[in-house]
Parts: sequence; C-alpha cells; structure tokens
Amino acid sequence: MAQSSYEAIDPIQHQILKQRFGELLNWRTPEITRTIGPYDPSVFHAFDERRRQIIDDCVRKLGEFTEEQLEFLTRRGIQEGAARETQREWEKLHSAEVSFMKDKQPPWYAGGFGHPEHVADFDYWSRMPRFTVEETTCLSIGIEPEAFPAHKLIDLQNSPSQKPWPQVQFLARRYEQLRRQFQLQALVSDVRPKAFLEWVERVEFELHPEFQRLLKARHLNNASTTVSVSVADERKPDRREIDKIAQLFTAMAIDSLGYVPGDTRSPIPKQIADIAAGMGMSVSDDTVRKYLRTGATFLPSGWKPGK
Repeated sequence: MAQSSYEAIDPIQHQILKQRFGELLNWRTPEITRTIGPYDPSVFHAFDERRRQIIDDCVRKLGEFTEEQLEFLTRRGIQEGAARETQREWEKLHSAEVSFMKDKQPPWYAGGFGHPEHVADFDYWSRMPRFTVEETTCLSIGIEPEAFPAHKLIDLQNSPSQKPWPQVQFLARRYEQLRRQFQLQALVSDVRPKAFLEWVERVEFELHPEFQRLLKARHLNNASTTVSVSVADERKPDRREIDKIAQLFTAMAIDSLGYVPGDTRSPIPKQIADIAAGMGMSVSDDTVRKYLRTGATFLPSGWKPGK
C-alpha cells in the first residue's frame, strides 16, 4: 500500500492531524475473507480511499501555514486575532466530513462476516452437546456468538429500521429460519448437533464448512468420542497462541531492527515486509504493523527502548 503523506510529516503537524482525526488517522482496512453471507470488501476500500484523500488535503494545507500559525493550531480554547483567523481557516477544510466519517465508520461486518477478529472458535463450539438458536445463527456463518448476542438478534427482528447493511439483513433472515425450526417456545431453544446437521442436509441450508466438518466429526456415528488426528492438526491456533507469537515477533523487531512501538512513521514494518518478499513470501505492511501493535500491547507499563 502506498505511503500516505501524513506518515512523513513533522511532529507538530502530526499532533494537529491527531487532534482533528483522532483514531480515524490510523484506521486500517481489515483483511476479511469470503465466508457465508454477503461479501463486499470494497466498502472498506472506498472508506479508506476517501479518508486518505481528506488527510492528504489537510497535510497540504498544513504545509501552507507558517510555524507561528502551526503553533496557533496546537493551542486549545478560544483564541483571538491572527490565531483565531488561522483556526477558522483550518476548520473550514473538511471539518464536517471528518466529523461524519468519525461517526459513520463501516462496522466490522460491512464487507462480510469473515473478519479476522470475529472468527468463531469452531474447535471449542463443536464439542458442545447443544446450542441456543442465537449461538447457532452466529456459528453457522462463522462468527463468535458474542458478536451478535441474543438481545441484538431479537432487536433485529423487532426493529426493521436497524438493518441497513445487507449483512445484517441476511443475519436477521437466517435467525428467523432457525428460530422457527428449533425454538420450542418463547425464548427457549435447544439445537442438538445431530438434529441440526440432518436438517441442514434436508433443506440444503448453507453452513460454514469448517463448523459443519467438525460437527460431523464429533456428533455423527462414532465420531462423537473419537476425533481424527487430522482434525486436531488442522484446527486454528487459539488467541493466546497468536498473542505469544506476536510478542516474540515484536521483541525481535525491537531488538534486531530498532523498532519503536507507537511510532506511526516507523519504516520497520516496510523493511520486514521487504525481507519477506525477498524470500518469496507475500506479507503486506499493514499486516506487519497489526502484529507489531498486538505484541507491543504486552510490554510493561512505562517501558521505554533501551531499558
């Protein structure tokens, strides 16, 4: 991904941008994968493209200000005279659109349900003897049930106006299908894996393939007591394992390459991506940054390089 102009500006300009954009300044497009339901990652790309355009416009505008004017913009509170005029000139540029984008960032599911931070732990859930309708709804498309707990799914049924996204419309309709099939009475449901799989086959209900595979392995025939070695070998590492790998990765980047956590202009992520590319591996700069940030969150409070 091409470098944005704000990644190479001086600290004062970066401070001013941070005041205006907040978390939007470092927003990144999630790397989603196709799974069950509507899939349109261009939603994120369009949002990010416009975000970058606005930031680049603001960077160019900051470049037109004198050092004194930049100092005015770092101050908070009501100002008068030249300082006030500078603030007004700065605030005229994209202020309304920035506020809108802060409030209207695409939700995590906007491009599809294959978001890396919401992938279901199929190995854990497939061992359950029964599910609620709400849990089954989420697991059937491959996301953790906590992403859309029962009260949210019920609200979707009762409030059609809350379903502006195709993904949410799809989820609400799927919940209604499962509710009518497996909910015995008001707020009482009992989805047994074997009965669920039989129903899936009978009505040709689209189910996340990994969830379906593990349910079959553990709940059909004799597979409920014996899981093949291949299933255990192929399951995804849990979150704790990913966190440990991220910590090791970040520690090596700090010790060997001089990476400084929190430095938004650090060239290290690109260096690491280039090293991987030289070995025939394709890893984006953003992916490297993601795991460096994850690993850095485990550093002790107050930690500084060299200590």
